[in-house]
Amino acid sequence: MNMSYIAGVLVGIVIVLFAFCFTKIFLKKKGLIKKECYDERQEREKGKGYKLGFFVALIYYLLLMVVQLSGLEIDNGFFTFLGICLSVGAFAIYCIIKNAYFGYNQTPKGVTILLFVIMLTNLIPCITALIEGKMLRTTGTNIVCVILLLSVIVASIVKNHINNKDSER
Repeated sequence: MNMSYIAGVLVGIVIVLFAFCFTKIFLKKKGLIKKECYDERQEREKGKGYKLGFFVALIYYLLLMVVQLSGLEIDNGFFTFLGICLSVGAFAIYCIIKNAYFGYNQTPKGVTILLFVIMLTNLIPCITALIEGKMLRTTGTNIVCVILLLSVIVASIVKNHINNKDSER
């Protein structure tokens, strides 16, 4: 692996972390994000979500091992990252469905904005590569991040809409 590739990955990670920290600090100052507080039911549901995420990862990596043992040449870094994203997505969507993703003192708006900014930060290299007519090796991980964050954002918006409809009744 050449040094410019490694440097590019590290710079990308630093940019995403910087965007995350900057956005989180900005949203805290605006009062859109608060320290999370969860009740007992939410903690229990989060525990079930962690369990679900663990089993999704376990099954995924067992299947990945079978694929590797079959002799197929695959990109280990990408498929390892995909497994992480699948388990994180399973956890997040389960917790959103069970109303345990956001603390009882939080508004989903602030967290959704933060996730949206991170998603856009991951979308920039994809758009750049598409415009230049070349797909970089690391663009695959960015696409997986965009899909994961988009699914969490959509699940959050849908659940928030359902909760608002229920409270109106």
